[in-house]
Amino acid sequence: MSTAASRWEDPLVGTDYTASKLIGRGGMGAIFEATHIKLGKPVAVKILEPRFVDSQHDGAASLVERMRYEAQAASRIDDPRLVQVFDMDVTPGERVFYVMELLAGCSLQQELKRRGALPVREARTIMIEVLEGLAALHREGLIHRDIKPSNIFYCQAKPHRSRRIKLLDFGLLKPAPAAPAGGVSAGLQPIDAPTEPGMLVGTPRYCSPEQARGAAIDHRADIYAAGLVLYQILAGRGPFAEHQSLGEILIAQLRQRPDPPSQRASQQLSGELDAIVLQAIEKHPEDRFASASEFATALRAARLEPLPTTVAATDEKAPLADHTEPITEPMDQTEPMAAPRPTPIAPPTVPLSEGELTVMMAQARKKLGGPTQPPKQQTADRQPNSRPSNRPNRERNRGRPAEPGAEVEPEPPPEPRRWLAHPPVMWIAIGTLVLFIILALWAST
Repeated sequence: MSTAASRWEDPLVGTDYTASKLIGRGGMGAIFEATHIKLGKPVAVKILEPRFVDSQHDGAASLVERMRYEAQAASRIDDPRLVQVFDMDVTPGERVFYVMELLAGCSLQQELKRRGALPVREARTIMIEVLEGLAALHREGLIHRDIKPSNIFYCQAKPHRSRRIKLLDFGLLKPAPAAPAGGVSAGLQPIDAPTEPGMLVGTPRYCSPEQARGAAIDHRADIYAAGLVLYQILAGRGPFAEHQSLGEILIAQLRQRPDPPSQRASQQLSGELDAIVLQAIEKHPEDRFASASEFATALRAARLEPLPTTVAATDEKAPLADHTEPITEPMDQTEPMAAPRPTPIAPPTVPLSEGELTVMMAQARKKLGGPTQPPKQQTADRQPNSRPSNRPNRERNRGRPAEPGAEVEPEPPPEPRRWLAHPPVMWIAIGTLVLFIILALWAST
């Protein structure tokens, strides 16, 4: 094995780290899994490619400056959704590298390739974490400029913890035009070779229209890219996936109106979710969400699935009754209906006459061995304004023809029975009768 090959297998010879495995390569560097020699701590190391070490190479100086800026910015932002950077050095061969935390899991791009579109709730959780990481960058006056599924890491879940999201690759970080005075970007050493005006920076399939034109950008370019990623993880493909060439992709980013993601997704998506995604990928920055935090807040409050459609079934042959309460349990038509039970009718109450009451009381006294005649009651004194009764004369003259010229006296209405004229007296009498009957029946047994 040649010396050059051996050095490539371990490009960190002569440093405090030793490389063990190649994780991946990017445009200007490679990432290795490595270990701190003295501490034995596993880490990830991003190292500049050997071809950029030569100072005669076009853009070599700018790449070194950009890598330095990336490492310094990432190390000064303390947020759990951003990959942590804690060391930077140069190899004996003058290859610049910086050291990051080693993550277990896979990129979102690998997850989408394996599973396709993700369930809507999982997609929302991922995007909220991405937006919170972007909000942390934007608060420090920095723009990522390269948000895409390969730069979003889907961390492996730890025991009793859910999977976390990490934003990777800060190689295209740029200070925002209106960066806050106390932000991280204000304390960073400016890049000696900044991006030239009119130059496209970023991944064309995820770049904003202003990036595609090479115009000035702000943090809303990251919101546009995040909206494209959300579209892809909901629908399984991006809004411009049918375009393959660079020119077609850039024209689509500038001019084509995307369909709502629900029209391309195999799962049900709500109209609210469609509106949020389409607002994030508006062509003009002022029409998008004003911040990543506002985007995340809208996602949290949105209804994810469409409302269920209910169709009321009616029977035209038997119209529904006018119920004030809905019928919650349908009638089981397989069992015969029981005939309604007739309501019992109470027998009519017939008041007893004076003679019937006297006979019944006499029979009760006879069975009890008492006198058969009720005791005589004294005649109550007449009231001063009462008149003598002419009932006997009326009884005697009833049926006789009236004499000629004789004045016929109108027959007065019959007087009510005195003891029935007072309801309490009547009920006392009936109660007494019932009591006598009960005692008579009891004595006869």
